[in-house]
Amino acid sequence: MTGLMARKVFISFLGTTFYEPGIYWRDNFYCDKTRFIQVATLQYLQSLAAWDKDDKVIILLTEKAKQSNWIDYGSHPYKNETYKGLESELKSLGQSFGTQALDVPDGNNEAEILEIFTRLFHELKEGDELYFDVTHGFRSLPMLAIVLGNYTKFLKSATVKSITYGNWEARQDDKAPIIDLQALSNLQDWTFAAADYIENGNATRISKLTQEKVHPILRDSCGKDKAAKSLQQLAKHLQNATDDFLTCRGLNIVNATNITLLKRCLDEVSETTIRQLDPILEKINESFNDFDSGQNVLNGILAAQWCLDNAMYQQAATLLQETIVSFFCLRHSIRIDDDKKRERINRAFRAIASKDTIKAANEDERDSIAQIINTDELMREKEIYSTFASLSELRNDINHSGMRSSKHPQKANDIKQSITNIISFYSNLLIHNGCKED
Repeated sequence: MTGLMARKVFISFLGTTFYEPGIYWRDNFYCDKTRFIQVATLQYLQSLAAWDKDDKVIILLTEKAKQSNWIDYGSHPYKNETYKGLESELKSLGQSFGTQALDVPDGNNEAEILEIFTRLFHELKEGDELYFDVTHGFRSLPMLAIVLGNYTKFLKSATVKSITYGNWEARQDDKAPIIDLQALSNLQDWTFAAADYIENGNATRISKLTQEKVHPILRDSCGKDKAAKSLQQLAKHLQNATDDFLTCRGLNIVNATNITLLKRCLDEVSETTIRQLDPILEKINESFNDFDSGQNVLNGILAAQWCLDNAMYQQAATLLQETIVSFFCLRHSIRIDDDKKRERINRAFRAIASKDTIKAANEDERDSIAQIINTDELMREKEIYSTFASLSELRNDINHSGMRSSKHPQKANDIKQSITNIISFYSNLLIHNGCKED
């Protein structure tokens, strides 16, 4: 659909009922008097945006509906009066869009409902904009519309632009409202996007929704422009925070640079969105609850756990090892961003684990490493340095794709379990020994 206008497709079931003439309205729009909600809704939609010859109206018809309400002067079992059918009424709109009467079964069982679903899906094209009217037809129609919308979004990159019904029962005199259900569809999109983040650590769908599905789900009382900007800021900070994990940005994680901005934004957004969105935002907030908003090396362990939970094992191993190095850097007054002095910690661990001589470029450096070893009883505890050695081996195994002939690569399940165990061990170490910068 690149470079082309998306095709608008209006989809509606036609029922068998004898329809009374009336005027349907929404906001400041009032349709011409008609018996058919399809005519009223199309007039309303065209008041919002022009429809042209590339757009399409699909009316789903059972045989009974065709005889009762599609053709002119169809027969009705409950009324003697007859009237022009929907086919003629649509033509009277004088529009250039195409109209298709799609024959469907009655939908009396699961097989027929699935057949309706399949027939309708095959009429849709890549990138279509879908406008559903769910006023008439079977009780399953609203569910079919929502499921078909999601199905077509995924397989044909469609978008659901409108879900409406004419509430004739709420009429006053002969005037009845058109009810918009689009907010429910948008809320479902937010639920799926939040689930994608919670289960997979992927904030892309949330970011996209803040550009596409903000205004329809926001309450007017809070100011839609303000709310939209707040949600867009939320998506930006969430994307930045998760990108720090994905790309192992250790300094940002330890200092909680983007996490702090995200937490602050979550507090602000909770005041500007509809309450139905609040539990979704709370789920996102919960995934960052344990992170410290100030500099804290424990944030690195939490980030490693976040990566593990989201099946990012290489990032988890990298963040875990570099966090432990940062922890021991702070114990020896080494800046955690001093890459040359950080190497002293790695060399100290290797020297302790191998019980070998300290390997360094010059004598001063060897003396500095020896001082670290001699003054740090914690580092010399066997379980601590042996776990660090195992972590180093694990990280190398992952980074080299298990392709080192002199080593025995771990199985995928063993890698996950190893990371789990090491995170548990080192998180307890940091909690009990302090992990903030003095």
